[in-house]
Amino acid sequence: MTTAVQTLTAFAFSVSSVLAPVSAPDLGLPASQVGILVSIFFSAAIISGLLSGALSRRYGPIATLRVCVLLIAIALAIGASGHIALVIVYAILAGTSHGVVNPVSSLVLAKAVPARVRSMMFSIKQTGVPMGAALAGLLLPPMLLLMSWQQALLCMASGSVFLLLVLRPFYALFDRELQPAAPIVFSGVRESFVEILGNPRVLQLVCAATVFAFVQLAVSTFLVTYLHLELEFSLLAAGAVFSAMSVASVFGRVFWGWVADRTAKPRRVLAGLGFLMGGCCIAGGYFSLATPLWAVTLIAILWGMSAVAWNGVFLAEIARLAPEGKVAGMTSGVQAFFFAGSVFGAPLFGAGAGALGGFGSCYLLLAPLPIVCGAVLLRSSFTAARALRSGG
Repeated sequence: MTTAVQTLTAFAFSVSSVLAPVSAPDLGLPASQVGILVSIFFSAAIISGLLSGALSRRYGPIATLRVCVLLIAIALAIGASGHIALVIVYAILAGTSHGVVNPVSSLVLAKAVPARVRSMMFSIKQTGVPMGAALAGLLLPPMLLLMSWQQALLCMASGSVFLLLVLRPFYALFDRELQPAAPIVFSGVRESFVEILGNPRVLQLVCAATVFAFVQLAVSTFLVTYLHLELEFSLLAAGAVFSAMSVASVFGRVFWGWVADRTAKPRRVLAGLGFLMGGCCIAGGYFSLATPLWAVTLIAILWGMSAVAWNGVFLAEIARLAPEGKVAGMTSGVQAFFFAGSVFGAPLFGAGAGALGGFGSCYLLLAPLPIVCGAVLLRSSFTAARALRSGG
């Protein structure tokens, strides 16, 4: 259920990336400036995410998720207008929905699943993000052979409404302990930030997640544009590579969640993912017109297994470290930090591509950041293990 909502919000986000090569000229923008819409999307997500705890307390998590679905349907319909001002409204509405989904879904799962399989279940929930991206990459390019990109968005908007019916039966399970008088304010935000900044283990994870989110956005937002405009892939071929990356990340999220639960060492798993995504950035930076399709696809799959697959393990670890009864608040707080990386990262990466003459150079410059984060996480994991052994 939470996975389905996550899939829809991720689809709405991925629309701008997949359609950028054909929609940007109609909007009067270069394709590299799609990062501006991404920045608006995540700015709205930060604000709505900080309100998610209050919304779920007052209306219940399932009712809140249904509103998110409705906002996505409206956003896609508005985006189909083809006018830049209304496309900005699309980004705001879609981002507002996306920001609420993670904290509310984390609250539902924290109540519903036992601790021994927490990383696995959070990772399964997070597979909705790459599944949404994969659907965008698989469905939209073929639809463009039959209709305009505006008509394709209208079709997707009408289809998303059916998810409202799917969520209805879950009211009785999760919307029982409501607080109708709870104010819709940024209550508890300061407390959440104090808890994050005052806990070195949480703060270290948040810093790494901010970098990982930057890498994820650089890949998921610009890969299709990179392949289509610089490497001269057809839009269908670029969309297929994008979908291969997204499908790989679905399996990656579940696999890494299983590994984290099995080994009980989530930080080492995250460290390894940092090393892998950094290596992929180096390889992707050296793509050229002579690079064979199989090599590009292989690196895209490994990118999907790392840069787009870390989220579930991270969110499960945050839920484990959160104080009792504060999972939603802690999740929305850490989400604000790594969404901020997306707000500034996407337009910065797009501007860098324009200044440096291509996306390849930007990926090369980005590579050291996740590698350094991986090294820090690995060192802290071994330090904590030694302290535990000496204390025992």
